[in-house]
Amino acid sequence: MQFRKIIYLDADVVAYRAPDELFDLPHAFSAAPDIGWPDLFNTGVMVLTPNMGDYYAMMAMADRGISFDGADQGLLNMHFKNTYNRLSFTYNVTPSAHYQYVPAYKHFQSSINLVHFIGSEKPWLQGRDKSKGDTPFDEIAGRWWSVYDHHYRVHVRLTYLYLYRHKTQNTNLDVVDLAAPDGTNYCCHRPGP
Repeated sequence: MQFRKIIYLDADVVAYRAPDELFDLPHAFSAAPDIGWPDLFNTGVMVLTPNMGDYYAMMAMADRGISFDGADQGLLNMHFKNTYNRLSFTYNVTPSAHYQYVPAYKHFQSSINLVHFIGSEKPWLQGRDKSKGDTPFDEIAGRWWSVYDHHYRVHVRLTYLYLYRHKTQNTNLDVVDLAAPDGTNYCCHRPGP
């Protein structure tokens, strides 16, 4: 095998910190409980030790259409059943704008490692102004925007400034307004001669 351990994260998971300790788990498969049915695990965050036995068994299940939900989560839950190692929910916190267990969120807030934006209510689809309340979902979405601002928004701004310079180099424009993909407007002044 090429890898000793794999930590899988869905694309809609944001890390509050690097979960490096998961690489040291001795278990073959680990996952956190699903918010919708806690007897099952959610496949948005998984830690696995790759092996060909599990691979071939799951491929055979997929070929026969064995999955209670018709997707990966049903197949994986059926394959690993009661043999998986249960991770803390703090490794796969799944906020919901419709239901919040506020006392638990407040109690465990400082130990949250990974947040998984399941469903259709993603911060990047709802926009920055949607998450300005004081619910746990709003706080977590606000953290997502902080990560976006820190790692991505600066890049967007520099890209647009470069495009501004490039497009206006040989024109008489003094000012141009630009709109970034997140809706932020930038006003750029062309330096005078």
